[in-house]
Amino acid sequence: MASRPPRVPEVVVDDVEWLAAWAARPVMRGWLHAGAIPLVAAGAAFAATRAQTRPVRIASGVYAGSVTAMLSASAAYHRLTRTPGQARVLRRADHVAIFGAIAGTMTPIAVVSLPPRAAAAALTGMWGAATAGMVTKFAYMDRSPSTGSWLYATLGWLGAGLVIPVAQRSGWVAAAELAGGGVVYSVGAALFRAKRPDLFPGVFGYHEVWHTFVLAGVGLHLDAVRRVVTEPAPPVALPAGPVERLRSIVRPRW
Repeated sequence: MASRPPRVPEVVVDDVEWLAAWAARPVMRGWLHAGAIPLVAAGAAFAATRAQTRPVRIASGVYAGSVTAMLSASAAYHRLTRTPGQARVLRRADHVAIFGAIAGTMTPIAVVSLPPRAAAAALTGMWGAATAGMVTKFAYMDRSPSTGSWLYATLGWLGAGLVIPVAQRSGWVAAAELAGGGVVYSVGAALFRAKRPDLFPGVFGYHEVWHTFVLAGVGLHLDAVRRVVTEPAPPVALPAGPVERLRSIVRPRW
């Protein structure tokens, strides 16, 4: 009587199926963020070292660390994962780091562009919401990967309240970059949700398009932060005194 072949445990079958699916991802998955890490880290560190004051340098360091951590977590998840267990851990890190990058980006901008008390209130709210998002993602990621994802856009667009203060303090170029980065992120997220466009399946798919939008948003915000923290505030025009007013009246016009 022929013996039956040994039964393969279901967990092994699941792992094999997972590995097959993981290996079938587009070739470029994760490489865009991995390649951008040294460039973004160097640019953010440069801005931090050129900041005008010590508090601004510390805030800029928070930004540099948070945006570098976001790209590093993404690259680690997409390029270094080898088992389903690793995927669960690194995917959590990937999603959690996004909240840190959003709050971290707003940190030096708020410190420079707002009065001290307003900046403290804004950052308390921003980092409090980011922490809540991190906890939500960490706790409920296995139930639904999309849980709490709406907080990304909500938290990001709360930063729109800084556009006018940035324009008044650092000029409209920095303000346009701040707002433009938010628009780029939002468009990219909408395309990612729709899984479009899937340009070159197997090489450069819709997920890589999303990562391209992320890097475009990071680039716009990086230059906005650089302008805000490194360029001195414009001189404040004081009201003219009586002598200056008299000079303007009697100044010859030729």
